[in-house]
Amino acid sequence: MLDTMTPLQRGTAIAKGESADRLPCNPNIANGVARIYGCKISEFNTDAKTLAKAQIASYRKFGYDSIRIFTDLFPWAEAMGSKVVKPDDNTVDLAEPAIKNIEEISNLMPADPYKDGRLPVV
Repeated sequence: MLDTMTPLQRGTAIAKGESADRLPCNPNIANGVARIYGCKISEFNTDAKTLAKAQIASYRKFGYDSIRIFTDLFPWAEAMGSKVVKPDDNTVDLAEPAIKNIEEISNLMPADPYKDGRLPVV
């Protein structure tokens, strides 16, 4: 079956409650884009241009409806003070949370997406 709508037309129709030619396909390929682009996971976790190029390469290879920028679960936690483990070529993982119990929650400061942790990369 051939598409009769562009991704934008499809998303707009669905948002309005109208019919679409098919369901949107928006996979979360996450770190798999590194393999498609041919780089290490650590390379796009620290470089926005590499992350963008890897995402675009995956989009071009598979032709899904939109790009979803996702590398791991911890950019915001890291930006707010959590410690993370950054393997050379594997998914970033949590080493230590920013707070140990709910009573410490007032110690958290809002993250600045322009300067804290890996948020500027994402």
